[in-house]
Amino acid sequence: KEPPQLSATIEQSTQTVTAQTEEILDVSITARNTGWGMWRNINNQSVTVRLNNQSRRSDIYHADVWVNDTTPTTMEDPLVIPGAETTFIVPLKAPTYPIAYDEVFSLYQDDTKITGSDVTLSMAVSGQGSGVEIQDTPIGFLNVRETPSGNGRLVGSAYPGERFLLLESTGIWHKIRLSDGTEGWVSGDYITELPKP
Repeated sequence: KEPPQLSATIEQSTQTVTAQTEEILDVSITARNTGWGMWRNINNQSVTVRLNNQSRRSDIYHADVWVNDTTPTTMEDPLVIPGAETTFIVPLKAPTYPIAYDEVFSLYQDDTKITGSDVTLSMAVSGQGSGVEIQDTPIGFLNVRETPSGNGRLVGSAYPGERFLLLESTGIWHKIRLSDGTEGWVSGDYITELPKP
């Protein structure tokens, strides 16, 4: 026998979310179990909300609340039978930089994606400054230096796909703030500016 099919319908499969930089807010996702199997929350097995793009950390990652960096929340109901609805509260933390982009989440039962459960959050984060994304480099990371010079003391590293607040620029050098609060300079050859709302 095949395992019961897992499927869902989402009340609002596309949601527009507006926020200020570093604002904390919650988004509700209401889902109906349209499959043959039950969604369960027992014995450390639960339906979870996960990011579809797991190649980089989400811009709206809320480290203090999320289950891990790809899973913001789990189902609170102990059981959702076929035909029943449940609501997931997804906690978000807007990044330190303005950006406009889409983030797609889906429901998973254990490691199986639930068919029809995609939710697109169209993000518009406004605020001061600009954001930058680190691009591929010949060595796999980008040195972050104390001064805007190739001879400056190393204060950290940034990796392709990571995004940071741009603080200032001088020539080809750009000052960024790392996630731990460290500020330093990177070469403009390996960064691109992020789209603003």
